[in-house]
Amino acid sequence: MGNILLFIESNTTGSGMQALHQARKMGFSPIFTTGDPSRYRGLGETSAEVLTCDTNRLESLIKAIEKRLNPQEISGITTTSDFYLETVAALAQRWGFPGNTPETVRICRNKAETRRVLQQADVPQPKYMIIQSGNWPEVLPVDFPCIVKPADDSGSNGVFMCRNQDEVKNQAARLLEITHNIRGQPTVQTVLIEEYIEGQEYSVEMLTYKGESVCIGITEKKTVGIPYFIESRHMFPAPLNKAKKEELEKVVRTALKAVGFDNGPSHTEVKWTKNGCQVIEMNARLAGGMIPQAIQLATGIDLLQEQIRIAVGQSPRVTWSKKGCAGVKFLMAEREGVLSGINGIEIVRQMKGVHCVEMTSDFFKRIQPPENSYHRLGFFIAYGEDYGGVSKVMKEAEARLKIEYWNGGEWDDRPAQ
Repeated sequence: MGNILLFIESNTTGSGMQALHQARKMGFSPIFTTGDPSRYRGLGETSAEVLTCDTNRLESLIKAIEKRLNPQEISGITTTSDFYLETVAALAQRWGFPGNTPETVRICRNKAETRRVLQQADVPQPKYMIIQSGNWPEVLPVDFPCIVKPADDSGSNGVFMCRNQDEVKNQAARLLEITHNIRGQPTVQTVLIEEYIEGQEYSVEMLTYKGESVCIGITEKKTVGIPYFIESRHMFPAPLNKAKKEELEKVVRTALKAVGFDNGPSHTEVKWTKNGCQVIEMNARLAGGMIPQAIQLATGIDLLQEQIRIAVGQSPRVTWSKKGCAGVKFLMAEREGVLSGINGIEIVRQMKGVHCVEMTSDFFKRIQPPENSYHRLGFFIAYGEDYGGVSKVMKEAEARLKIEYWNGGEWDDRPAQ
């Protein structure tokens, strides 16, 4: 076994490029495979070798990798992208590296399959119906409002609250027409219609190694934009009493066992309802949305480092060296326009308790109120000793940031939402 760590694509915001830096820091030689290097900001600064090839066709990818190196030179294979988890699982199985089975990852990626498996295991979840072309039901099994979403997309893309039968039919028809996702991969052309349940949303962050899971903690989540569901704020750790925390963790452990999850990080979204915990979605990967960075600020635990350890067959080393709190706040447009800038960034960067402020959207780009996570404009991360203190810093920072719109030569400043 060599010291090459093979990455199959990455997410485009958040932890992707940081994972390449972390691999180098841990003594590995990262090779990054991608069909489009220009997709990734900061890739050239990582010093990772870039292997440009077709990552959407498994056989083509295998040929490109085997042409570049002997699989025996590889220490492990990983990704930070939802869209390539199944590819990583297939490659790991082919060459004998640690990971989950392709079937387990397929179940987690396909939310319709997740629902079926969790139902068989009696894991609490919303009522649902699976829709594919040509099988439209006469009567829906859920009340209005309900949620309609694609079975295999990411970033809240296509998730929509519907208030009547016509809205459900229109949204489902639109989603069923989508044959390829944002990465050019074929979709399963399957739609989920789910019961809308009231309750505070959380995500449970786990690390699993050889079937044994450690709960890193629970993130409090806030969404905005109904009828869309855009994550606007994350707080870690969530302010929960012991009983509620134990119940959330217990349900997620049961869900992970139900899908056969044995290795790697997981990010399971849940809601606390009047009937207790219900599972909303399961993700066979680290959390996105800068949650790993917030966790590191609050606990000292580097989840990217632990993901890499597990990928190369090493037991994770989870030690809480801090006991604080951190939060992530996303910047979003409240109306359509052309983004000229965000005023106040440098001032907020100098604020005590602010870790960073980052733009993820290009200037002079048309923007809109978000319909999915890709429409967010940037974020800032704050940290401190406790939830109340961090919340205060975040409120002050948000008030100082103003989105600048360019409209035919006239400036219009609106507070960042």
